[in-house]
Amino acid sequence: MLIKAYLDHNIVSAIAENNMQAEGDALARLLERNDAGEIELATSKVAQIAIVRLKSTRRGQKVTGLYRLLEKVTFINDDHHVLDFYSHWDQFGGVSYPLVDDDYISSTLREIGIDCSGAHHLAVAIRGGCEVFFTFDNGILRRRSEIEGQFQIVTVTPSDFLNELS
Repeated sequence: MLIKAYLDHNIVSAIAENNMQAEGDALARLLERNDAGEIELATSKVAQIAIVRLKSTRRGQKVTGLYRLLEKVTFINDDHHVLDFYSHWDQFGGVSYPLVDDDYISSTLREIGIDCSGAHHLAVAIRGGCEVFFTFDNGILRRRSEIEGQFQIVTVTPSDFLNELS
C-alpha cells in the first residue's frame, strides 16, 4: 500500500539553516523512496515558494541534492477559497479585497492550539488525502493525539517515521 505523506516546509528550512545532518539523511531517504514510487510525498504551494527562495541562497546550495529530489514532490493547493471580491470606489480612490471562506479543518486545528501556519499546512495535507505529516513543529507534535484523533493523520519527524518502519 502506497503511503501518501506531507512535508511541512519547516523540514527543508531547518535542514538548510541548522545543518541537521541526521534529519537531512532521513529526508534524503524519504525523497529517494518517493522517487522509487514506494511513498508519495506532497507539500503545499506555500512550501514550494519557500523552497524556491531557499534554493537560490547560499544556505540552499548546501542541500542542492535534496532540492533536486524535492522538485518531484506533488504540490497541493491552499486551504481557503475565494468566494467573491468586495470593491468600493469613490472620487478619492478605492479599495478591493477578496472575500475568503476559511477552511473548516484549518479553523478546527487553530481551535486546538495549532498556530496559523501549522494549521494551514495540516489542512492542506488532510484535504490532499495524506496519511502522514512530516514536521519539526513542536506545537503540532505535542498535539499529535488530538490531531490524529480528529483527522486520522499521523504527525511525526522523518527520522522517527523511518525508525518505526525499521
